Amino acid sequence: MTDPHETIRWGHDALELEISLGEHAPARLIRLGAPGEKTTAPRPAAPLPLPLPLVEVTTAGLGRDWSGRHLVNSVLGSRLRDRSHRATRDGDWHVLTVDLHEPETGLTARAVHRSRRACRCCAARCCSATTGRGRCTWSRSARSWRAASPEATRRPWRARSCCGRRTSGSPNAAGSTGRCGPPRPSEAAASPPPPAAAPVSSPALDWLDGVLDRHPDLVIENCASGGMRMDHALLSRLQLQSTSDQQDLLRYPPIAAAAPTAVTPEQGAVWAYPLPEDSLDEVAFTMAGALLGRIHLSGRITELSPEARTLVHEAVTVHKSIRADLPQALPSWPIGLPGWEDPWIALALHTPATTYVTAWRRSGEEPVRDLGLPHLAGADVRVEVLYPSSSRAATAWNPDTAELTLTLPTDPSAVLLRLTRPAPVMPMT
Repeated sequence: MTDPHETIRWGHDALELEISLGEHAPARLIRLGAPGEKTTAPRPAAPLPLPLPLVEVTTAGLGRDWSGRHLVNSVLGSRLRDRSHRATRDGDWHVLTVDLHEPETGLTARAVHRSRRACRCCAARCCSATTGRGRCTWSRSARSWRAASPEATRRPWRARSCCGRRTSGSPNAAGSTGRCGPPRPSEAAASPPPPAAAPVSSPALDWLDGVLDRHPDLVIENCASGGMRMDHALLSRLQLQSTSDQQDLLRYPPIAAAAPTAVTPEQGAVWAYPLPEDSLDEVAFTMAGALLGRIHLSGRITELSPEARTLVHEAVTVHKSIRADLPQALPSWPIGLPGWEDPWIALALHTPATTYVTAWRRSGEEPVRDLGLPHLAGADVRVEVLYPSSSRAATAWNPDTAELTLTLPTDPSAVLLRLTRPAPVMPMT
């Protein structure tokens, strides 16, 4: 029997992954980061379970909990239990294999995580086997694939991992600290697909490859039904990925903040819809949410007041000044991965020299929040408000706790901050 309090800790000197196991709960990814990195305390009274399940499954008869439109919180996924797990080595690669099963239906799943020594990223795949119950749709975070028969059928797709190796299956989108490789794969698969694997053959993907080979400067966006599907078969080829069709300014922040779990920031297209009826705070709130991705500007721009148009222009100018940093930046979540109803949400992207933080205060009476930035522990940091320049935000940096105390006096409001380490003073000769 699995220890209800057991936690799998796996990794190497550059990366550590933690998975919680329980007799009455599915295996869940609870942390992926640097060894010894400070873990943010769970948020109280969160409406959704914060750790991400390793595997999600939906069938025609067993659907999803909560809103159920994004293939998360599935009924079958919540029933999957750890059967066994093991850590092995494959040359420079560290490998963690977790076997899961659902006793009532006989469904089994195998989640395989791979990370190369000294590399701060983790690629994953999931293979499934069913014993009867027909066609089912599998989903890993926002990425999905289909088992086409009730037999032991595996349908992996392949993509280049952030370590440069092409992998089969669904990459682990949750909390990845690494970066994906070049936008389109070009090398042969490093290893064959699992036994009984059916090779992926897609005329649509072949057509896309041909189009991009003939027109290398062409930029194509993957709408993906309003961002409802993000898989590396397309992410490895297309330069843009829509994150949502959401137009409610208060509902977009958790989507924008969580997007880097599935898509690189420079690919993630965040829609900004400033409207004439919005207050200036709401216009700034809308625009701030798109600055750590790719701005998709929409709304009735021509009908905005001069002050609102100035905020839009300022946001675009700021984005142009920082966008060169995005392809090299690593994401983190200073107050944890966002919940759908969270009053405060924060996303950080950091390069070796600079950290950008977008923080949203959507609602609630608490105007102050501590943001954890453990990679800056002990550093003397300069904090700047990049957007909006009219923000009344106040900040205080504590190097001992590696926390930034942020005050946003009004709600809704949002702010983009830049944190930098002062340049070293060169001794005079």
